[in-house]
Amino acid sequence: MWACRKGGFMCSIVNTQEQVLEALEKRKHHIVVIDMRLPVNSTGEQICKKIRSVCGHQNTVLLAVSPAIPRWCEELSVVPYLEMGFNRRFLENHDRGACLNEIVMIDSNEIRSNFKLSLAYTLLQLIDESKDSVDITDTDGICTYVNQAFEKLTGFTKAEIVGNSTKALINEEKTCRDVPESMRRSMDEGRHWEGVIYKKEKSTDCDSALIPLL
Repeated sequence: MWACRKGGFMCSIVNTQEQVLEALEKRKHHIVVIDMRLPVNSTGEQICKKIRSVCGHQNTVLLAVSPAIPRWCEELSVVPYLEMGFNRRFLENHDRGACLNEIVMIDSNEIRSNFKLSLAYTLLQLIDESKDSVDITDTDGICTYVNQAFEKLTGFTKAEIVGNSTKALINEEKTCRDVPESMRRSMDEGRHWEGVIYKKEKSTDCDSALIPLL
């Protein structure tokens, strides 16, 4: 509690599974700390699995607090906690600074990474449902993704395109010779490119735009 307040984080203290889910729904907490210090804590495991099963909370960071380990004992494996659905385990520590550091580290790493992944997933969903044809390639021109509109426009399926060079789709007889080189130069320089590309066989010509993501 002190660590959360000291770090400027909003926190709730609850005791039951129902209260945990209610607090998550109302306050949208990004971290849930579950006390796993009892020898057998089936409630903590049930809460963990329940949170993971609720839509919208798959990326919530779950932190298990486990009993401190005596110096003469070997540290136990974290695998059982990971199998329950926890992201991290924190050994019981009465040093308030250590508790604060753990929360700050989670916020700086897992929380921000999950936020970026969530935004990327949302963006990918929007792209996939777009009516404009979109294909994504790596710096070598190898296709890593095409949306549904691309398949409809070109006649090629994802299975046929992803993993292959998009250059192979260009009808070199109809497309201006300087187009591939112009596209490559624009990408290397991080510039936007627009033009007309003629595709092979399954489709006709189409207006294209290249947007480098640096």
